Amino acid sequence: MYKASRALSSIKPEELDQYLSRGWFRMDQSIFTSQFLQDDDFTFRDLIWLRHRLSAFRFPKWFRKMKKDLQFSVYIDDAHPSATHEFLYQQYRESKPEGWAKSLEDILFGEKSENVFNTKVINIWCGEELVAAGFFDQGKNSAAGIVNFYDPRFSTYSLGKYLYYLSVEYAISEGLEFFYPGYFAPGNPHLDYKLNMDKHSLEFFHSIYEAWYPFRLFKDEHLSLPLMQQKLRDLYYTLEDMGIQAYLVTNANYALEYNSKWDSPYAVYIVPSDPTGAHFAITYDVNVRRYYIFDCTDKNWIDQLRVVENQLVCYETLGLSKPLADEYHFSNTMKRLHELIES
Repeated sequence: MYKASRALSSIKPEELDQYLSRGWFRMDQSIFTSQFLQDDDFTFRDLIWLRHRLSAFRFPKWFRKMKKDLQFSVYIDDAHPSATHEFLYQQYRESKPEGWAKSLEDILFGEKSENVFNTKVINIWCGEELVAAGFFDQGKNSAAGIVNFYDPRFSTYSLGKYLYYLSVEYAISEGLEFFYPGYFAPGNPHLDYKLNMDKHSLEFFHSIYEAWYPFRLFKDEHLSLPLMQQKLRDLYYTLEDMGIQAYLVTNANYALEYNSKWDSPYAVYIVPSDPTGAHFAITYDVNVRRYYIFDCTDKNWIDQLRVVENQLVCYETLGLSKPLADEYHFSNTMKRLHELIES
């Protein structure tokens, strides 16, 4: 399963710990997981979840020095987002590139009015003016950073990083074991700052093995998308050699179908041999190293295909349902495909 989400009516501290430890994270008043991040230009990236092992965390010297700066006052309390927080968030959002949530309320609540998480807020004041704020959730044995923002006029003070370290410091003071800052996506520079927040204690979640490893062991071969793309290219060229018309397709609406178990960023679409023939799609699951074949005759895929930036993009969400075959080996998959086409 590449992605999933669950709406929550309540969540216990130990349940939040369990979700976080399996690569899930808060999204408004729900919790979700994803293995891939989709950019606006139909580009997909591997999404790598991160956490800090707090027993090994090391604070930089500038953080300790910053805490002695008398012009800033820091207060940590239960979260009660106010109009002042919203106004500050809007100032911050306007200084950033497009793509940020339209409001703090959307980030924390979505369409709900009550918070099921145990959320804390860090308020940083300069005199009587709120200049930065950070929200994080606390579980029984872990904490997760949700959003940090600050007044752009104070950007030279690195208040975003300061909030990050303050959240970690609080988690340590509470005797927690882990702090989860979310994810990074190789190739997306906007998220790389998390990799510089004490690499010594940083760990990454390996989605295939469902285990956490020290980040110093992270290598490009841990990425899933290159393997998926290579396997589908191999399939495409084999079909081409066999005289079977097929397309390599990018799933434009992948991110919209959060609970589609079989959905995939990419697929090979098999064109029917005649107008009344069946349509098939094949995906490759990198987690179990299998090809999956789907009958998608009920979808009019041809009309949904567009060439965008040298990619063949399908604007009809794949939303693939139960596979017809989940063979382990490529040769068995091809044999099964022949049987399906001939039938």
